[in-house]
Amino acid sequence: MDTKPHIRLFPPDNSLPLLAPAPMDHALRWDSPFNNGERQPDVTIFLSQQAYARIHVHAASDLDNEVGGILVGQWCLDNGTGSRYLVIEKVLPALYTRQSSVHLTFTQDSIVHYHEIIEQRYVGKQIVGWYHSHPHMGVFLSDYDTWLHDHFFPEPWQVALVVEPVSCLGGFFIRQDNGVLDPLHYFGFYEMNGCLGHSTVHWQNLSHSGEESE
Repeated sequence: MDTKPHIRLFPPDNSLPLLAPAPMDHALRWDSPFNNGERQPDVTIFLSQQAYARIHVHAASDLDNEVGGILVGQWCLDNGTGSRYLVIEKVLPALYTRQSSVHLTFTQDSIVHYHEIIEQRYVGKQIVGWYHSHPHMGVFLSDYDTWLHDHFFPEPWQVALVVEPVSCLGGFFIRQDNGVLDPLHYFGFYEMNGCLGHSTVHWQNLSHSGEESE
């Protein structure tokens, strides 16, 4: 008998994706070293500059302990190409956590806070994933991170972002088409409005592929 707890940070979201063309206009592509391998992520990520900036600042706010929060946006389906993608527009830093230099745990107060904020400010938006920092450790998912992601963020399209603020690194962990989540191989994303004026991305492990739309 399976005795492992099956806890979820949020109720499962089985709603259908929003049908809309992918927001390629002015999107700047950032690739990880693993983007061109055999692993195919289930969704493509579009990250707003505002969301990136808030994650970057939050991760750098404590270089001794892990910090994190929730990614808010929309799960979508491009009705022209059939491709699945996420638009990450907002970030909700976790205000009530138990944390150390090697782990981050969401508390019940965090859960209540997230629900209240989304219901009040972001009606119609979804919890599309979570993020946390790995100061001095690199970009990967630990065994506990993987367990948390599988049990708290079980939808195939929900993602995990890891940021290493000391060396200025970052990457998204995305389930593959077959549902497998590789804890060692991360993916890049499209920076929304990255072609307008200047890019805000500073993660040193990602490279601009030259793919952009205007």
